[in-house]
Amino acid sequence: MFKKTISGVLSVLLCASALTVAPSAYAAEADTESKVSASVADFDGENNITLKVWAPDRAVALVKKQVNNFKSLYSSKTFRKIEVVAQGTGDSGTMVLNDPSAAADVFIASSDMLHYLADSYSLNEVRFSNDVKSRNEANAVKAATENDTLYGYPLTCDNGYYLVYDKRVVSDESAKTLESTLAACQRKGRKFIYGHL
Repeated sequence: MFKKTISGVLSVLLCASALTVAPSAYAAEADTESKVSASVADFDGENNITLKVWAPDRAVALVKKQVNNFKSLYSSKTFRKIEVVAQGTGDSGTMVLNDPSAAADVFIASSDMLHYLADSYSLNEVRFSNDVKSRNEANAVKAATENDTLYGYPLTCDNGYYLVYDKRVVSDESAKTLESTLAACQRKGRKFIYGHL
């Protein structure tokens, strides 16, 4: 999600690369140059550009490299400073709402924060929406859309989950659905615990 015109161009570059929900993907790299359709004209004449980018702790090194690639790709522009700061995605939306003036220009936030961020006028709409829609799965685009306006660049359309279970309590057949897993736990007087990493 982003707040400034120039941030949208940088977001295209960052989101064209291999940032995904899986932490191991932060170590991966992608050929972003061929996927970026933004041009110098999209900068609206901005120069002496200063931006702050929030990145997950484990992705800071990758995002710094992407920022350097971005600056090389647009070498005709003048960049005063693009700062990459470690910031967890779980708190970023709340931090933007609490103090938009201190927030990053480019940041990752969960889709459940989108309604609040859009209502608070903390975001600009995505300028390259057709490009984003053509490269992403429809449900991922929907998660970044509020009132028919695309406000973010999707990273994923859903979270992945895995089930760890005791076969003495939950059979392989019961483990095929959440409902039958819960029923098996209830029959044996066991608790079902849900969480995420």
